[in-house]
Amino acid sequence: MNKPSIFFLFSFIYFQTTAQTLIPYLKLNGKIIFVDSATMKPATEKEYTGVYPFSEGFSRVQLTSNGKYAYVDKTGKEITEFKYDFGYPFIEGLAQVALGDLDGFIDKTGKEIGLKYENAGLFNEGMAKVVLNKKCGFIDKTGKEVIPLQYDDAGYFREGRA
Repeated sequence: MNKPSIFFLFSFIYFQTTAQTLIPYLKLNGKIIFVDSATMKPATEKEYTGVYPFSEGFSRVQLTSNGKYAYVDKTGKEITEFKYDFGYPFIEGLAQVALGDLDGFIDKTGKEIGLKYENAGLFNEGMAKVVLNKKCGFIDKTGKEVIPLQYDDAGYFREGRA
């Protein structure tokens, strides 16, 4: 087989195995929509101004009208409203979000967890560093404070230690 044939064969296999996967597509008007990777046909009607890579099956999306972020699943269904000032990718099943002066997390259903902190870090080994009243501690994935907020500073968990 020549090189172009091998490329097209692998491309065909890739698109067949990733069928029904949404990918961002930049329209001529500068807006972004999701298209089905197998057919390249529009999969959603909503146009976004920012679309970020999928992480754990979810993507952060942004609208210019209010500059806020929301999250969509791989079908294009919005699991949150466009209300977050910023958001991070899903890590260990949760995504860090910011709403006004508050940091916290959302789960994969869009439920807010611990949206009450001055600062929150990403989850690592099932724990996230949080700051409230200038004191650090750690929460678990349910939002329970498992290490009290009593420290002036803290690192992140690695190999069971912070």
